[in-house]
Amino acid sequence: MEGRLDSGEPRVGDGYELLAIAAVVIGGTPLSGGKGSAIGTFIGVLVLGVISNILNLLGIHPYPQMIFNALILLGAIVMRGYFSRQEI
Repeated sequence: MEGRLDSGEPRVGDGYELLAIAAVVIGGTPLSGGKGSAIGTFIGVLVLGVISNILNLLGIHPYPQMIFNALILLGAIVMRGYFSRQEI
């Protein structure tokens, strides 16, 4: 659409950075670096997509949805830290 109108909106992707990071972390890639898998990231994207769809169907506004996604990311980080300590 932007190509036909010769214009673009610079803020189109605002907020998707958090979703991309959350999908990768939920998929199993540590934030400190290391290896991840494309299948794990795909599963993380599916999980976040289903949760986002459920929140939309419940009629929750976009800003609380971003807070909910941040809490999911925080939970994934905490669980990753907890389970990595269990392996040692």
